[in-house]
Amino acid sequence: MIHFFDTSLLIAAFDDQDAHHTRAWPAFTRHATGAAIATHTLAETFSILTGRRAWRPKDAFEILRANTESMNKVSLPAAEYLHVLEQAEALGIRGGAVYDALILACARKAKAETIWTLNARHFLLFAADLSSSIREP
Repeated sequence: MIHFFDTSLLIAAFDDQDAHHTRAWPAFTRHATGAAIATHTLAETFSILTGRRAWRPKDAFEILRANTESMNKVSLPAAEYLHVLEQAEALGIRGGAVYDALILACARKAKAETIWTLNARHFLLFAADLSSSIREP
């Protein structure tokens, strides 16, 4: 079974000061082996940890590297990226929710059977057909 993690889950799992850490970390450690993430998630997680969370860049990089090294990293070519943006425009999606749509496109590409997030509501806007796969810990 391929598990896929989004940014919100990784941030809560890695930051022990996060309000959702106690539920995110066990879900992450239980399903990390053989899991996949979007390459975009690496940058978004690093950005949030070093920005809003004020982590040192070295610490953010090390926790990302150590915990995602063995995971499959999934990217989208430009045409697929633009297709996701076109879908977002058609659905009237704005702002940061578009990143969730990009992560979902990568999860589909990876053929993920379970998509772990702390933001299921946004994910379901783009992928009601994946409602049985989108999970919050």
